Amino acid sequence: MPSNERLFDIYQFPEQLEEFKTDWDVVFLPDQTKNMLLDYVFSLARLGRANATGLALRRAVLLYGPPGCGKTSLARGLPARWFAAARETKAGFIHVNTHALFSGERGGGQRKILEAFRQISEHATGGFPIFVLIDEIETLGTDRSSISFEANPLDALYQVTAFFESFDRLARTQSNLVFIFTTNIPKAIDRAVRERVDFSVEIPLPDPIRRSMILASAVHSLSSVFDVSGLTRMAVSDPPDPAWLDLVDQADGLSGRALRHVLVLAATYAVRSRTLDLVHLHQAISQVRDVEENLLAAGGEYLEGYQRPGSAGSSGRELLGPALAQPAATDRLSGAHHRPGSATEGEVVRLGEEIASLRGEIYEMRAVLLKHAKKKRRSWLMFWRRP
Repeated sequence: MPSNERLFDIYQFPEQLEEFKTDWDVVFLPDQTKNMLLDYVFSLARLGRANATGLALRRAVLLYGPPGCGKTSLARGLPARWFAAARETKAGFIHVNTHALFSGERGGGQRKILEAFRQISEHATGGFPIFVLIDEIETLGTDRSSISFEANPLDALYQVTAFFESFDRLARTQSNLVFIFTTNIPKAIDRAVRERVDFSVEIPLPDPIRRSMILASAVHSLSSVFDVSGLTRMAVSDPPDPAWLDLVDQADGLSGRALRHVLVLAATYAVRSRTLDLVHLHQAISQVRDVEENLLAAGGEYLEGYQRPGSAGSSGRELLGPALAQPAATDRLSGAHHRPGSATEGEVVRLGEEIASLRGEIYEMRAVLLKHAKKKRRSWLMFWRRP
C-alpha cells in the first residue's frame, strides 16, 4: 500500500513487487523499445564507475507521446521488471504526486518542491536503488517562456527553478536514484528538461500489430462473462482473418486505453446477448470515432448531437453557402429586441429559441471553416510530435 506521505507515494521491493508486475506486460510496444529501457537501467551500474561529469549523467529518461498509450504503466512496470532480473535484494519506487506540489500561498509551491526532493534524498541515503516517477513533468518543468507575467509570474518561475536545482543536486549526490519523467505535451516542457534527461523515448499510438494485440487482450478479458470464441478465433487466425483486419483498420488512431474502453462499450451493446461478436465491436468503435471526429471538427470543443449539421433540430441546410444566404439570425433577434412595449411570454420563448438557433449556426460555420482551412483532419499525433 502507498505510504501516508503527502508529497509522494513510496513502495518497497520485494514486499510490494506484485502490485507492479502486470504494468509492464499490459503495454504493447515493439520489443526494442522495452529492451532499450531495461538495458539503460542495467547500464547505469557500469556508468556509475565512469566519469559522470564528463557524461553529464543524470540517470533520467523522458517518455513522451499521446495520452493513453502506456507511459505511466511502462514507468511503473520498468522497476519491477528490472528488479525481477537484477541481483538486488532491495529497491524502492517513488511516485511523486505533482498535484500536491502547488499552493495558493506566495512561495508555497516552491517550498513544497524543495521539501519533496529533501524527503526523496533522505530515502536515498539507504543506498539501495530507487526509481522516481514524475508524471506530467510539464507541471514542474514548465516552459518558462510561456509563463504569464500577469498572475504571480515570480512564483511560477521560482517553482521551475526550485525543481531544476533540486533535481540537479540529487543527480550529483545520489547515484542510486533513477528518474522517469512522462508527458503528453512535450511542447509545454522547458528546453532545460529535455537537455537534462539522458535521452527521450517516444511512446506512440499503437500500430496495426499492436492494435490487434490490444484488442485481442481486451477480448480475452471478457471471456469469463461472454462467449468470445468467434472473436478469439479471428484474432489468432493464420493467415489473418480479413474481418479482424478490417476491425483493426477501423480502430486506427485510437490509443491503447481507448481500444480497451471500446470493449467496455461493446459489452454494453451486447448486454442482452450471451455472445460478444464483431458487430458489437464495430458499433463501439464507430461510436468512439464519431465523438473524436466531432471534437476535431469543433477545433477542440465537443459538439453535441443537436449542434451537428443535418441532425434533428438543426436546419438541415448545406453548410456555409446556404447558411450565409439565409437571413441572419442576428437580424431576426434585432427585430424582436426593438419592438415597442414589454415582451410577452411567447416572445421571450421565441427569443430563446432564436438564440439557440444562432448558437447552432455559429458552430456549423466554425466547423466548416476549420475543415476548409486545415484540409486534413488534425490528430494528436501531429500535435505532440513537434519538438
